[in-house]
Order: sequence, then C-alpha cells, then structure tokens
Amino acid sequence: MKKSLISFAFFCLMRTFIVSAQTLDQGIKELATQIANEMSEGNRQKIAVVEFSDLDGKITELGKFLSEELITKLFASKKFNVVERQLLNKVLYEYKLNLTGLIDETTAKQIGKILGVDAICSGTITDLVNSVKINARLISTETGSIFSVASAQIQKDEVVKKLLDNIPSTSDKPSITEMPGSQSAGKTIDEMAVIDGTWTRKPDTVIREKKYPDALYFNNEKIVVRLLQNYKKLTMKVGVDDQAGLKGSKRFWIRDHKGNSLFEAKAYPNAVPINVDLDISRADLIEINALDYNTETPIYIRWIDVRFLQK
Repeated sequence: MKKSLISFAFFCLMRTFIVSAQTLDQGIKELATQIANEMSEGNRQKIAVVEFSDLDGKITELGKFLSEELITKLFASKKFNVVERQLLNKVLYEYKLNLTGLIDETTAKQIGKILGVDAICSGTITDLVNSVKINARLISTETGSIFSVASAQIQKDEVVKKLLDNIPSTSDKPSITEMPGSQSAGKTIDEMAVIDGTWTRKPDTVIREKKYPDALYFNNEKIVVRLLQNYKKLTMKVGVDDQAGLKGSKRFWIRDHKGNSLFEAKAYPNAVPINVDLDISRADLIEINALDYNTETPIYIRWIDVRFLQK
C-alpha cells in the first residue's frame, strides 16, 4: 500500500511538472517580459540577443529561433533599441568573436564598444525529455558581469523537437563586402566594409557616371559600414531617392556605433547631393539613414562618393 501511494504521488508530481511547461510561444513571451523588466529596471536602452546554445555549446535551429523571436518581441515593446541578428552575426564574424556559451568579460565589453549596446542576452537550452528548459543571462557590457537571469520551461511538442534536432550548417558565413578605395591626390586613402547593405559599381544614369566616377551605388533604406582603418575625418557626397513618390524634404542622418548622431541634414531626393563632413576619430561603425519628415517613411540611399581625409 505504501509503495502504491509513493508511486501515485510520483505520478502526480511528474504530471504537474509536465503540465506546468508552457507552449513555445508562451515561453518566449514570458522570457521577453522578464528581460524587458530587468532592462527597464537598470535603465538600459540597447540590447543584443545572441543565438542560444545547448549545454555543449552547439547551436540548433531552436537556438536561432529563440533569438529571432526575442528580438522581435523586445523591439515590438518600443522600449529598447535592439540589434538586428544578422548584423550582430556579421560583426561577430568580422571581429572573430564567439558569443556562444559563457561570454567572458573582455568579449562583452568589446561588443558593447563596437555596437554601442548596454546589455547582451545569451542563454542555454536543456533537453529534459518531455520538456525543454531555457535559461537566459543578461550581461552588462560595462562590467562584463551577469546582472540578471530569466528562465522558462516549454513543452517538447513536435515543432520544438524538430527545431531541437536540426543543427544549422556551419558553412553559412555572413557576407561582408569590402568597398574599394576612392582616389585622392593619387593615393587610396579610404577603406570600408559594408556590413548591412549591398552596392554595385554600375550607375543608374550616364550623368552620374561622368560626374562621380568613383561612386558606389546602393538600393538600401539603411547602410551600416565598418571603418577598416583609423581615420579621423570623413568627407563624402550622398544621393538619396524617394521611390515612394513622397514630396518635400527628407531627414538624412549618420550615427556612430553607439547611436550618437554624427551628422544630420535635409535631403532632397533626385536633386542636389548631400555634402557630408564629419569627425570619425571615435567611430568603429557608422549607420547611414534617411526618412521622410512627415510620414517617417524610409527612403533609399542610392549612391555614395567617399573620401577619407586624415588630419
């Protein structure tokens, strides 16, 4: 009788344990809420979310999915600036940094400096047979230490099982395209790597080809570039294009890797190019954007003619 009671109690305990596990969507929502609360409490504004790994440091499709969903939910809260996952991966690859598993103090601080983030969210996934435990860690980029944790337990249904069993190909390296140097005084003095944005040498008009022979042509709402060398001053001409047919002036700006404004001006699509002259002595990454003043609709950066000038 005693043995039967113990077995029954154990069965009830296990049933409660399994039932208490949330669905995948519920678990992610719970994690996002915990992370948002901790970020707000510490008055932190910008966060990078890395792909979650298992206890052996391997990243599965579930780890990638968790990262993507947390980024979406944190951004949707409109409380924080969240680094886009592909941009983060490209920067990590370019700087030969590894953010899986435990993140050391030096790496955390370096990521904070490069991307201007206040915190890094990393975590692990543990397979518990009938459920999956997700543990997240929030790391301060100022100190390199963990300042908070979050956790959730999700049901191991067919979707979760499939994501857990799939390991992404390690051959998929981020594409980082080096921009060829422009010429000034017969010497190549500028060098950039496009981290977010694609470019071509083919101009869209013959006039631009003759007027700006060294220009690079884009079709992006935002361009992020990394400075490959330590230059102090940047001058360039930038052309924007309003493909949405919006009228009036546009807001054009450039920010550094910490989100600080380096340059801002009014832009007139398909007209006079924007002349940019700014100090880049403390910038590792620069982000180029343009928006319509009235509707906040992004407009396209179409071409850039770059010159780096050293003091």
